[in-house]
Amino acid sequence: MKPIQRVTIAGLTAFALLTPTAFAATSQQVIETNHGWVSYHSEAKLSSPVLGRLELGQKAPLVKKANAYWYEIDVNGRNAFITANTNYTHVANVTTSTSVATPAPSTSSNTTSGDLVVVSNCYLKSEPNLNPAARLGLLSKGTTMTLLGKYNSYWYHVSVDGKTGYITTASKYVQAVSGQEKTSVSAPATTPRPATSAAAPAPATPSSTPASSQDVIHVTAGNGVPETINLTNDTPQQQKLIQTALTQLGVPYWWGHQVPNYAPVNGRDGFDCSNFVAWTYRTALGIDFSGSSIYQRFHVGAPVTIDSTDKTKYLQPGDLLFFANASQPNGQGHVGIYIGNGLIIQEGGGRGKVTVESLNNSRAWFGRSLVFARRVLN
Repeated sequence: MKPIQRVTIAGLTAFALLTPTAFAATSQQVIETNHGWVSYHSEAKLSSPVLGRLELGQKAPLVKKANAYWYEIDVNGRNAFITANTNYTHVANVTTSTSVATPAPSTSSNTTSGDLVVVSNCYLKSEPNLNPAARLGLLSKGTTMTLLGKYNSYWYHVSVDGKTGYITTASKYVQAVSGQEKTSVSAPATTPRPATSAAAPAPATPSSTPASSQDVIHVTAGNGVPETINLTNDTPQQQKLIQTALTQLGVPYWWGHQVPNYAPVNGRDGFDCSNFVAWTYRTALGIDFSGSSIYQRFHVGAPVTIDSTDKTKYLQPGDLLFFANASQPNGQGHVGIYIGNGLIIQEGGGRGKVTVESLNNSRAWFGRSLVFARRVLN
């Protein structure tokens, strides 16, 4: 008689027959980043060309420790070098098996072959990691899929509309669906879509998420005052940038990280100010630059004049805005994105989360502390 495995998914229990197979477990050392991404180079020196970057959550097989300062790693069959500084990277051991037991179709009456349903928009990935390049498409709320297996604590292996891939195990995005609740499978979108209120984490107040209107969006600013974002006269690039940024309203501050709300790490999401800016540009428009506020202040885009009497006079949606504080008066300590109508979207800034803020009050911190701007979009 074949062994029976009990599987519980989001509170629903199924029993599946397992086909016995042999396991050959192997252990391998990999390099992971501690927070955010870290660049890897063609040689074991900083002056060598940058080949790419290892994202948070990715694992690069360790070839050897080249010296006290560099690891040699395998990146898609090509050797590269990444810092051995323990502030940025660490060695981890992973165990893999050469074969796995495959569940037979479920015999339970209260599940439909392990089907899952999307309860809040999230991405289908080609690999079980957070690399944006691995996205296959955005799955809308209500999309159902077939569970092929649980890759680890953070990722399901699924099939949807003829495609296989990986999706987060976080219950606020994916849950099991009963036979009575099963709906038709929707194909994943090929590009990120403007978020609805379901795409962002539960905010402090219901009005903290965008309204349903596509061009006129009502939000509550960080100070509790209702504000209106009007995208009608914005370019398609500006609209996509702002809509992408708004999907992260309410996401908490997390220094050194780029972890959006649809792909949490260990149940946690978050950004710091400059990583939020970098993530938004890369996710919305494919424009890639450093997540360092110092680098953004001096190297990204072109400077924009800040008028002494009307600070928003020459600004355009998408401009990077920099704010002074006591220790960094030139603005390299805090950055956000201008979204028009005298408003900015930013992470942190004393709020501890992503918020929309007004620049129109010269006595409030955001209004009085704006000192520099740079333009990325022409």
